[in-house]
Amino acid sequence: MRIVSVIIAAYNRCGQLKSVLEGLLEQATDGTFVYEVIVVDNNSKDATRQTVEAYIPRFSARELSGKCVGLRYFFEPTQGKAYALNHGIKEAKGEIMVFTDDDVLVDKNWILETVRCFDRYNCDGVGGRVLPVYPDNTPDWIKREDPNKMSGIVVVYDYGAETKKYEKLMDEFIGANYAFKGEVFDDCGLFRAEFSKSKVPVGEDREFIDRLIKNNKILYYCGEAVIRHPVDVSRARFKNVARWNMALGRSAALREQEQDREFKYLFGVPQYLFCGVVTDFLCIFPSLFSQRELFYRLRSFFRKVGMILEYRSVKSRKL
Repeated sequence: MRIVSVIIAAYNRCGQLKSVLEGLLEQATDGTFVYEVIVVDNNSKDATRQTVEAYIPRFSARELSGKCVGLRYFFEPTQGKAYALNHGIKEAKGEIMVFTDDDVLVDKNWILETVRCFDRYNCDGVGGRVLPVYPDNTPDWIKREDPNKMSGIVVVYDYGAETKKYEKLMDEFIGANYAFKGEVFDDCGLFRAEFSKSKVPVGEDREFIDRLIKNNKILYYCGEAVIRHPVDVSRARFKNVARWNMALGRSAALREQEQDREFKYLFGVPQYLFCGVVTDFLCIFPSLFSQRELFYRLRSFFRKVGMILEYRSVKSRKL
């Protein structure tokens, strides 16, 4: 019997993690596989450990159904999502490894449809559909906006309900809903920790998908493998917009440096970034009367700031 490993990197979200575990208790199977759940606590300060341990007996009881082989808890003290994911991969017993976040709502057929996609298309990786769930206190301007343009506030990955082969024009799969054969990590390596320096988990998933493509791995999008991601409206606050987009900027700079692109540099930083940051800063003030426009301008500004900081960090390490 095949084992499928569900791996969750958890950090200070014990309340939301309960909903994830409840959903995983109710997963459907077709008799061709059983699944295990691995939660890697990435140095949480809340009751994450106690929450997981409280669910272990319920998952043990679920083993009697022949669908699940238990829930396991591990602690990863090194901060960074990539460290937690890699810890989970090393502990996993499954030939397929399925990943999601610690703050999602899991469809009851999520694992089943993911496994079926692997079986039907003999692929190496599957990216599932991620749909946003808007709480009642969501500002109207966020609800009206295209969710694909609201990265940093809205988590979404949606190419419809069908299944299709991954194409270059598609965005990279996101960590809330993707899966890979275990052998992929043997062939291509684990998630790169340098893309996971901060407590804001960004970058490691995009870089990993890029690496799989370069290694000619077969990837599919599966619209029937569904995760729903509640929208966290606190991410629209200035502090969170700044923190999130600076982390995205640092990740973008790391990827850009690996592309061997030709730039004109000033103090070790591509000149276009200085021009862009000045333009964005000057445009912030006319945007103050529109929450939507202010969000977009701040997002652009802080991403460029993050890129500049990363370029400067690399230069200082070389000196």
